[in-house]
Amino acid sequence: MPFQNEFDKLFENFIIFRPKDVVSGDFYWYSEVKPDKESKDLIRFLAVVDCTGHGVPGAFMSMIGNTLLNEIVNSKKILETNKILIELDKNIKISLNQKKTGNMDGMDLCFCKFEIKENSYKFQFTGAKNNLYFIKKQTKKVEWLKADRKSIGGIFKKQRKIEFTTQNINFQKGDLIYLSTDGFIDQNNFERKRIGTPKLIAILDEIQDKDMKTQKEFLLSKLKRQQQNCEQRDDITIIGIKL
Repeated sequence: MPFQNEFDKLFENFIIFRPKDVVSGDFYWYSEVKPDKESKDLIRFLAVVDCTGHGVPGAFMSMIGNTLLNEIVNSKKILETNKILIELDKNIKISLNQKKTGNMDGMDLCFCKFEIKENSYKFQFTGAKNNLYFIKKQTKKVEWLKADRKSIGGIFKKQRKIEFTTQNINFQKGDLIYLSTDGFIDQNNFERKRIGTPKLIAILDEIQDKDMKTQKEFLLSKLKRQQQNCEQRDDITIIGIKL
């Protein structure tokens, strides 16, 4: 897992990482790549990944996913976000021999590529069922880039016609970006009611003017109030970034 100080060098941020068990089916991944040997610029990649299951089975999938992302991006130098996910999907199916075994394990993820240009940031996003949320300082409105309705891995007939797509967006200094798995929104209370996506959007809207440390504390307090004495339902990961 990337260390907190790697993110601190680039931007103000917070990381909420709360495994359900000792080990986690969620993981986050970061890499810096030069497009060629002569280039002075770095292309940066950030992903938040939710693997099938939690505990030891989920951690096993996390290890596979982390290894494959390093191979695809750092070794093979595949640099377009949709092509990275296509390659990841193919290799998960091969690694788990899914065509023969019928194994349906896989992962959902929010995957970003970004290039820093002085005070502007050029982002490319591809999502496998996990949206990218953002707030631009000019509009102060919570918006999102919608993920493709397709998971990584598994053999699903309905997904065969769905292709991973790229979405490009430019951000400015001061804009906010959030990457998340579904663990937070799926946490139930004692009445078995989930937090849900609308509540998460309302929370992000409420905390947008606060510093990132305070945003993290606020999200955790909302989670604690929701959860009370209920068991944590799933692994929970949220990364917030202020550019």
